[in-house]
Amino acid sequence: MTLDMFILGDQIFFNKVFFNGRLGHGETNNRGGSSTNEIPHKIKALKKKKCISVACGWCHTVVLTDDGQVYTFGGGWLGLLGHGDEVTRTSPKLVERLLKHKIVYINTGWNMTLAIDDQGRLFTFGRGNTGQLGHGDNCSYDIPTPVMGYKYGKFICASAGYKNTAALFEIIETSMYID
Repeated sequence: MTLDMFILGDQIFFNKVFFNGRLGHGETNNRGGSSTNEIPHKIKALKKKKCISVACGWCHTVVLTDDGQVYTFGGGWLGLLGHGDEVTRTSPKLVERLLKHKIVYINTGWNMTLAIDDQGRLFTFGRGNTGQLGHGDNCSYDIPTPVMGYKYGKFICASAGYKNTAALFEIIETSMYID
């Protein structure tokens, strides 16, 4: 089953399945009672925001605005929305723990979220049972947590799958390597 998304102008639209509120319309069931919603609808909570990027995991959605703010909604288990809890949210909620950082890049994995700030710091949160969050353990994190390594360079982009993550990292300080 897929989740279709459209960004038209400054507004973000979603259609299809309303599973766990991941479409951001404030509800978990389909409009009109049908199994699909063929007409895109505006997400009212983002009406006054300029959305520049969007990413979808299995049951959650992440939106980046032009001012570097991150909004998440959908299934919240294992902390993949980044709000310090496991609450399912049917409308976009600002990830407050990232407010100190201007986020320039977002992506998702199946049950995790990635964000990179303008300093090249990578933050991950959500399911971490196979080490895919990059924190040196197999733990899940319910708040954005920086991946170590940014002291020696910066993350450029990252992508995640079901149980893995890959990232491009630009090394700035080479003194950490010993021949």
